[in-house]
Amino acid sequence: MWYYYKGCEFVENFATFPYKAMSLTLNKEIEYNNIEDVYEELCRCYDKSFNKFPIGESLFVSHLFYANPTNFYNNKIQNRIKKVQYSLESKTPLYATVQDTPASVVNEFLLYKSESEHCIQYLATERKKKHGDKK
Repeated sequence: MWYYYKGCEFVENFATFPYKAMSLTLNKEIEYNNIEDVYEELCRCYDKSFNKFPIGESLFVSHLFYANPTNFYNNKIQNRIKKVQYSLESKTPLYATVQDTPASVVNEFLLYKSESEHCIQYLATERKKKHGDKK
């Protein structure tokens, strides 16, 4: 969801394994030898953030310190987000009836709705910090 709003930029420093980068959870620079090492750091970030910070924001912001966003960007997911966003904005249901809608789609929809609202708030705050509060 956060790539949908913030974009996905290639980070040269994290282009090929192995590389050294900061571990925010271990508070030191470590060597990342493969994508599994990156996933371990993501899991540790998730564990530290759970019930303390918004998870989507926390994982998005933290991974920029130690991982290449292009390793996570997925066109299929981005297209799915576009469909859900269109559904939300146009008030057009994804399925003909509630009974026809799979439970997984309902969960996905609720997650996208919550995360997109948070992303928009985050970007507005970021814009105010950058340009000042111009009302």
